[in-house]
Amino acid sequence: MADADNAVQAEIFSVWTNYSFILEFVIDAKTPEDYAYIVGRIDGPLRWSPIQRMKSLSNISQEHVDTLIPINLQEPLYKFVDNVGIHQQQIKANIEAKKLDELHKHDLQMQEIIDAVRELNNLSNRFLTDLVESAETLRILESSNMLIENVLNNED
Repeated sequence: MADADNAVQAEIFSVWTNYSFILEFVIDAKTPEDYAYIVGRIDGPLRWSPIQRMKSLSNISQEHVDTLIPINLQEPLYKFVDNVGIHQQQIKANIEAKKLDELHKHDLQMQEIIDAVRELNNLSNRFLTDLVESAETLRILESSNMLIENVLNNED
């Protein structure tokens, strides 16, 4: 269980740190090389992860998942990871289709997402288990999901 807990926490930090970095790079991107780099960064982490394994209950029971991630954080976290993946695919598709204006249309919203992700990164390693921090994690996840969904739905 300790290994699973460490893997989950590492994966969560990896997902949102990488996503934040990609968004920062997207906002600043100007050259073809910048955009090629972004596509490479997106392609790298899109793989089977401990979070996806938990969501699908692949080789893990719901009881074990409940001990690793509080029940009230599970769906918002899964939704966040799904939204990040969808948004990254949208970014990649816009770059490949050379729709760079579409890509930069939501720079302000992407900066808000970066700021929210930074809040998540500022929490301690007990962001899932500490009552105060898990409440803050839930607030930030829900806010981030709303921001990402607005960008995905092309809302300003």
